[in-house]
Amino acid sequence: MYYLKEYLVTSDLRKYVNGSTRGKLNLNALEKIPILHPEYTEQSKIAKIISTWDKAIELKEKLIEEKREFKIGLMQKLLKGEMRSPEFAGDWKKVVIGDIFEEVKRINDDISMDLDILTISAKHGFLSQKDKFSKIIAGSSLKKYTHLLQNEFAYNKGNSKTAPFGCIFKLDIKEGLVPFVYICFRPTQTIDVDFFDFYFKHGLLDRQLKRIITSGARSDGLLNVSKNHFFNIKISLPSIEEQKKIGLTLKLIQNEIDYLVDELTQLKEQKKGLMQLLLTGIVRVEVD
Repeated sequence: MYYLKEYLVTSDLRKYVNGSTRGKLNLNALEKIPILHPEYTEQSKIAKIISTWDKAIELKEKLIEEKREFKIGLMQKLLKGEMRSPEFAGDWKKVVIGDIFEEVKRINDDISMDLDILTISAKHGFLSQKDKFSKIIAGSSLKKYTHLLQNEFAYNKGNSKTAPFGCIFKLDIKEGLVPFVYICFRPTQTIDVDFFDFYFKHGLLDRQLKRIITSGARSDGLLNVSKNHFFNIKISLPSIEEQKKIGLTLKLIQNEIDYLVDELTQLKEQKKGLMQLLLTGIVRVEVD
C-alpha cells in the first residue's frame, strides 16, 4: 500500500480528474490509471528506501519546530530583560518610541524611479505587491507612497489572525515603496536595528497598541491608530552594547533555523527526484 500511495502521489493524474472547478477522482477513473507494478519484493524495497527519506524529513521538521520554540522562549526573556548577561547591570531606560525614532515622510514624488512596490504580510514581512496579489494594486495612489530605505521600519495597521494589532517590519533591501497608510519611521539615534527588528516582530507593542486603538477596523480594514499615539508608546531601552548582544544572539539562532529550513527543502527535492527514478523503473533496486 505504501508503494501504491507514493506512486499515485508522484503521478500526473490531471487527465483522470473530472470537473472544472473542484476536480474529483472517482472510482471509475481511478481504475483506469496505469501503474508500473514490479514484483512485491522490489515494491517493498522501494517503499523502505522512500520511508527512510520520510523519516529524515520528519526529524528535520521536528528539529526546526524545536528550534523555533526555543527562539520564541529566548526572545521573550531577552527582549524583556528577564535574562541578562552578567556584564550588563542597571535598569533599562524608559523611553517613548518618538524619543528614538522619527516618522519617515519621504514621498514618492518621482514616479519614474524603478523601485519595488511593496506590501507587508504578517507572516512573511515585506513582499512585492506582484508576488502577493499577482499585480500592482497601487494604481493612481502610487505617487503618494512612502519611499522607504534599508533599515527603516514600517507599521502595517491592517489586522489579521496572525497579527490582530498590526505588524512592524524592518526593510532589508536597499529601498522600496510602501503604502502611505503605513506608519513609517527611522532611528534618530544609535540603535541596533536587529534588536528592534526582533522586538517589533515579537509583538511586544501589542498590549499598548490594543489600548490606543480607538475603535475596530475601518472600512479599508485598517486599525484606528493615530501617529501621535503610536510615537508615544512606551518601551524599555537597554544600552546600545546590550542591544547589540541581544540582536546578535537572536540573529544567530534565526540563521541556524534558516539553514535547517534550506536543508529540509533540499531533502524534499532529493526525495522527489529519487521517487521519480524508483517509481518509473529508471533506476532499479537490488532485491534478495
